[in-house]
Amino acid sequence: MLKLQLPFWMQKGELKKLNNAAQHFWDRVEKWLQVPLSRFDLMTCDLIMVDHIAWERKITRLNGEVELIYRKRVNYAFINAQDAGMNRGIYAIFERLGVPIFDIKEHQPGKDWDVITIEMSDDILSNNKTLVNKLIQTYGATCRRYEYSVTSTSNHYVAIGDMSWSHQTCIATIQTQ
Repeated sequence: MLKLQLPFWMQKGELKKLNNAAQHFWDRVEKWLQVPLSRFDLMTCDLIMVDHIAWERKITRLNGEVELIYRKRVNYAFINAQDAGMNRGIYAIFERLGVPIFDIKEHQPGKDWDVITIEMSDDILSNNKTLVNKLIQTYGATCRRYEYSVTSTSNHYVAIGDMSWSHQTCIATIQTQ
């Protein structure tokens, strides 16, 4: 932000008022110039602009896709393309879009060499099935086959305490005389 500064002998009276008016005017001009620049922030700009840039980057919006994830896909398209094809990159792509995955397993015993297993939670996979498929289709390695492994977590609680038992045996006998 531009700060207009007058020499100390001019900081009185009408010159001070003129300085304040000029400062106010240039502050407004700066705000006017920042408006078009704010249109290019894909996370906050109008959705029409996001659609235009998505078309340039060959990204189509999925049916029922959340707007925030769509904006992130368009915003991170170039970085995601750089990370494509590598396990480390797949982790980063999913993390950027807010879709957590647990593990990526390659070269598993008993499976073909080109099968990659992506392990994620059941609710993430069921809620984002089309998104996950599209991400793997777009950014996965082309010479690999992908399969999903679902992992569900559950919390079990076990109470621990002292348990004791006292035992007494009473035997009744008949006395004969």
